[in-house]
Amino acid sequence: MLSCRATTCPLTSMMSLIPFWYLAPPLQLLLVRRTFPPIIPPERGASAKLIELGASDMARVFSYKLVRDYGFAPNPYGGCCTLATCKPQIRAVAQVGDLIIGSGSKQGSLAERAIFALVVGEKLTFDEYWVDDRFQIKKPVFNGSRAEAFGDNIYHRENGVWIQSNSHHSHVDGTTNELNLDRDTSQNHIIISRSFVYWGASAAIFPEYLRDCDGDDIYPSVRAHRSRFSPEMIRRAYAWFNEQPRGLQGRPSDW
Repeated sequence: MLSCRATTCPLTSMMSLIPFWYLAPPLQLLLVRRTFPPIIPPERGASAKLIELGASDMARVFSYKLVRDYGFAPNPYGGCCTLATCKPQIRAVAQVGDLIIGSGSKQGSLAERAIFALVVGEKLTFDEYWVDDRFQIKKPVFNGSRAEAFGDNIYHRENGVWIQSNSHHSHVDGTTNELNLDRDTSQNHIIISRSFVYWGASAAIFPEYLRDCDGDDIYPSVRAHRSRFSPEMIRRAYAWFNEQPRGLQGRPSDW
């Protein structure tokens, strides 16, 4: 059973005796913030530069719907938001400075609301991600908090063969799920962002100017992602992102 880990704070020490998912959502968020501290300090200068890049003709906006939201894809913990599994097409073509927006779907009862938004700050391969000291905290830990259990640093190669760690994308018994492995590793790219906002279950309502930009809508009408938007929609999307808070704003909607 996953349970909270005690800290020096009396409140979190008391909560360590209670299974994580029994806690009210505000207490879950508090515990995640205390037991899963940021490992990568915000780079304000770099973030500002990336967002400024969004005003250029080269910047792109990617918009897609999340069928499930467990804090796994994307993973908003450890001081950065990472997209290391699922959405291989986006992971392959999105470049530093691009804006990615993930929205809720009817399956999750958060249709037409924003689950997260991030500006791509860095891209790594799976093997680079696996050995990078900054992201060891992103490897799944099943005797820690629920946030740690949904770590997304799960793939690497040994002698050219892909290895999948016991994780959310494995079978229940911990064995390799070949379907997930093949899909996830079909593109050897991981997206990392320090400039992000993750609302999760507290999904944000899109402003009207993103729902109707000369007849275009930031919310995708199909399950596949969209990345073809007018220059005006791109400008509006970056302006909207710049107005949002940063970091973890809510728990995953499927917890």
